[in-house]
Amino acid sequence: ALDAALRGDGRGVMNGGTIEDAGGGEIAAELLIAVRMMQTEAASADGRVDYGRLRASEAYQAYRACTRRLVSFDPAALTSIPERLAFWINLYNALILDAVITFGIHGSVREDLGLFRRAAYLVGGRRYSADAIEHGILRGNRRHFHPAIPFPQFSPGDPRLRYSLAGVDPRVHSALVCASRSCPPFAALDSQQIEEQLDAASRSFVNGGAVTLGEDGSSLRLSRIFRW
Repeated sequence: ALDAALRGDGRGVMNGGTIEDAGGGEIAAELLIAVRMMQTEAASADGRVDYGRLRASEAYQAYRACTRRLVSFDPAALTSIPERLAFWINLYNALILDAVITFGIHGSVREDLGLFRRAAYLVGGRRYSADAIEHGILRGNRRHFHPAIPFPQFSPGDPRLRYSLAGVDPRVHSALVCASRSCPPFAALDSQQIEEQLDAASRSFVNGGAVTLGEDGSSLRLSRIFRW
């Protein structure tokens, strides 16, 4: 019923086709390289993406090849928190870019809440939508922001729960790109520099308009993300 209401699809994936060998934990490094290539190819200095240029690029095709290797990749190969943060944030951001191109989105993705349920890859043989990555993995299986979804992303006994981060790092919200103007700029995160990159993303988010001083000088206006 929820998928019908949000025009979502709880079964489809975007990385079907020939399954390629994942090569152990090396897929995380391959994903980082692919995301960097897309950033270099189609992201402007402020991180905004030229989707037309990206669609026609070799960088995008290389990334699509990388997604096919995810099908047989076991996320348990990511043993440290920095590795898991970098991998899942990079995958979420690239997934949203891929979904904009695949589904032919021309307006704001926020106008189509079902997109975050339709946009999904098989990872290790299990389906991970954008919502599953954001709320189930990166936000420690917290409930969705939408008031119509009162329950956690993963139900008890869901095998994907083993990859859910135990605590929520609030800086994650400054690094997730949802293809909207209000989102952070598209960037690639390296597990070796994740602390510095998340700090920088948070500062950029706050100084970029997420926090503004009211006209009376005695109040602050905050992005709704701070509620989350």
